[in-house]
Amino acid sequence: MTIGGAIAAGHDETAGVAADVLADGGNAFDAALAAMCAACIAEPALASLGGGGFLLALPAEGKPVVYDFFPQTPRRFRAEDDCDFFPIVADFGAVQQEFHIGMGSIATPGFVRGLFEAHADLGRMPMRRLVEPAAALARTGTRISPMQAFVLGVIGPIFKSNAASMAVFGSRDRPDELIGDGEVLRLPEMADALEVMAIEGADLFYRGEIARIIIDDCASYGGYLEADDLRHYAVERRHPLTVYLPGARLHVNPSPSLGGILIAFALEMLREIDVAGLGFGTNAYLRCLTRVMEVTNHARAESGLQEIGATDTLFDPALLAAYRAAVRDHPTGHPRHDPHQRHRCCRQRRRAVALEWRGIGLHRPRRRLHAQQHAGRGGHQPLRLPPLACGHPHELDDGADGGHRG
Repeated sequence: MTIGGAIAAGHDETAGVAADVLADGGNAFDAALAAMCAACIAEPALASLGGGGFLLALPAEGKPVVYDFFPQTPRRFRAEDDCDFFPIVADFGAVQQEFHIGMGSIATPGFVRGLFEAHADLGRMPMRRLVEPAAALARTGTRISPMQAFVLGVIGPIFKSNAASMAVFGSRDRPDELIGDGEVLRLPEMADALEVMAIEGADLFYRGEIARIIIDDCASYGGYLEADDLRHYAVERRHPLTVYLPGARLHVNPSPSLGGILIAFALEMLREIDVAGLGFGTNAYLRCLTRVMEVTNHARAESGLQEIGATDTLFDPALLAAYRAAVRDHPTGHPRHDPHQRHRCCRQRRRAVALEWRGIGLHRPRRRLHAQQHAGRGGHQPLRLPPLACGHPHELDDGADGGHRG
């Protein structure tokens, strides 16, 4: 019997690794976890063992669950004058954005802990098998894709900020420039780290050699992380936010992350629009989706969604009605691609898994390790999520009756 599967990834090599794992008898979760490791090699501007993310799993038997392994803010802070923390400007072309980088910007990485906990709960294949393709890619090298070249260009000041990073990501053909589209990136030390990690487990990263490297570097060069930060890092298991649509049910990332809430809001904007009737990929279709994205972004700011408890405002019936009218009456705008966010999805038999992770802010040489640049989840608190809209009291399930924390 042929087992079907669907894979979406940000690089051909990442998708190929997941496909090979499925063909070799792995389940959807094995494929997604192997792709996580491969993305650290093929998509180094967007994924790293020193980062973090989310994994939403739908087992064939059992309830859906979100693994939140987003980076955590440090437990203690040092004097501001003793902190390595400085701004750079990321140039997206039409828009520029300031980011702060340096040792003082990194948070406790969650990637490795999330990888191993999801594998223990859901995986079928041994971890060694799942890291093998990534280690092979790291040794033989992978070609930088146009998307990776673009992202590297946008956040180039991060990768150019120290000599150790340029030694790895600098172009061999263009002095003082970052590696570009079509050039081959080799990370042999990363291959070693992956293979040792598969043998020693997550403790290598949180209590072992890599933990000591992180702690020593933070102490010596102006970072906040200490042994307690790594030792006490915990993956949060959450019940997903579930949105009920005509003929469909969608599970998304719940609070304290804002992404799933904004997806739910955007779908509410589309509830009264015949999207299929616009014709997939047509100008009218793209204008409609673009307008929904613009309205959702505006509503995010207007509602103060970043503030605790502001979700009630976002889903206020009057606000929803006003924004639906804005979408219905003014379907204008131009579609834009968001280079920050990367999603991985693998579906097999009735199993499904979706992954999201974030970019990288600091490179350290001794294991070719990147550390997450932003502050992590420590400032968030759980949000109370009301019904999606007046008149649809059961349209949205925030997991209040079935969620749990790790």
